[in-house]
Amino acid sequence: MATIIHPFSSDIKNSQQWVGSPAVVISGLNLQRLEMVVSNNAGVTLYLGSAGVTMNNGFPIAVGEDMTFPIAGSLFLYGIGSGEGSVDVRVLEVV
Repeated sequence: MATIIHPFSSDIKNSQQWVGSPAVVISGLNLQRLEMVVSNNAGVTLYLGSAGVTMNNGFPIAVGEDMTFPIAGSLFLYGIGSGEGSVDVRVLEVV
């Protein structure tokens, strides 16, 4: 999946997070955000959604896959892992 980087961005922020169960915030308030990429760097499926996300209602991100959110402003994105242990999640934010 190709990611479009906005020509007027001033910074790129990256982070690594561990997501398990229950769901945790992957990315919170950032009013300067232009775009966000979430990558599943683990061996199990990651599920994304709102605060009440579960494995049954979340949007699945398969092992080794990523998803780009071409959004501006604030977004609280939650994630929950499938299986035992934690999911290694990488987040890239263009601000």
